[in-house]
Amino acid sequence: WRAVGRALEVCDVYTKDVDYRRFLGRFRVVVHGASGRWAEELLRLFYDRVLSLPGEAGSLEELEGFLGGGDDKVDIQDAMQAFGWALNRHISKEQAEAMLRTLAAHSVPDPSPMARSTNVFEFLTRLDILYRHQRSFELSSSKRSAPASATDPPGEAAAWARSLLRHLGRLVWMEHPDGSPQAGSERMLEIFRSHDEDGDGLLTQDEFIRAVQSMLAFYKSMLPPELTEEQVSPEQLMELISMVDLQGDGDINYVEFVHAFQPIDRTLGTGLRMDLMEQICNIIYTNKISLLRTMQVFEEGILQPSSGLTARTGRLPRDALLKTLRSLTASLGGPAEQKLLSESQIAILVDHAEFDKDDFIDYHAFLESFQIVDTEAERPQDGEDGPSPDSPSAGFPSAPPPATNDHAGVRTRAQGGSGSQTTMASSS
Repeated sequence: WRAVGRALEVCDVYTKDVDYRRFLGRFRVVVHGASGRWAEELLRLFYDRVLSLPGEAGSLEELEGFLGGGDDKVDIQDAMQAFGWALNRHISKEQAEAMLRTLAAHSVPDPSPMARSTNVFEFLTRLDILYRHQRSFELSSSKRSAPASATDPPGEAAAWARSLLRHLGRLVWMEHPDGSPQAGSERMLEIFRSHDEDGDGLLTQDEFIRAVQSMLAFYKSMLPPELTEEQVSPEQLMELISMVDLQGDGDINYVEFVHAFQPIDRTLGTGLRMDLMEQICNIIYTNKISLLRTMQVFEEGILQPSSGLTARTGRLPRDALLKTLRSLTASLGGPAEQKLLSESQIAILVDHAEFDKDDFIDYHAFLESFQIVDTEAERPQDGEDGPSPDSPSAGFPSAPPPATNDHAGVRTRAQGGSGSQTTMASSS
């Protein structure tokens, strides 16, 4: 156990308790490859811009106007306008719909919320969840590196602050039975507004300190002794502000507040849950062999001189991919209302598939793109998962293809410290 504990760094960076929720969510199946993650990349860049909103531009009133279009709800038209402005590029309706499907898939355990408009603050919460997914993916990829933010305090101060934010964030989010983005955003908004004493939609440093102190007092019985209100000094609270105030303007806006306390382990609520995207990826990964054989059968069926295709190329047209995914659902059976892959889930998969100019897909590459990754791999030692993001990115990915259609979980004491990290990769 000591060897495993050191290799996987299962302990909280400050309290040294075993952080079992983080450990259970560490290894996951993802779509690996930049072309298949265009929606995640654009949404990350969009949220970078939102996080960089200065001063009053990040206040509650401004966020509601910018994202909600006056009715406090984010629909497809609102999303298209916001995405286009922040990314400085045209976003088609089909692309915006694919981005919203991806956004929902990374933050909810079922597809039902994708069919409705969301309020502004649930939308922001979903964005932050997806942002952390994408940042974890980028940090675990050998092709990408993420420099620490200039606002990250060094060493032990950063470790203490990360631990406190992680504990409080989980406790806040686990108050609601289902820990949904909607319920979590409502609770975060309630805390934020209750300490916004002057009602300007921002928290001053003093207001933020009082908010943290009230949470420390409220959750005292559920926090490790190292993180109780009595153990937190005024100097440490000021260090915490330096991490949370991403713009360094002296005020904490709502996006900075949510970003600071968002649970990083994705297991919202009191139970261990997978988001919809992870469920979909697991289904494909588990059934790679069956899917490969089905795709080969479909390819054999279209090999005929009249079609111009006479030899296997490992490529299928879009409709054949859809038939393959639907046949997988049919072959594994189950009631209609409990299909392995619903039509909305199949649409999400197609969003993440790369088609060529002839609308064909390399199905070997498609299946190989579903891999197990270590979301904790190759993180910088300082600020590894702190609240400070990179500066907004200057570049953008290539144009995406349009779519066609108890406890905070860390109180078990164990021996073993931090050490070298390991990576896990998989192929079919």
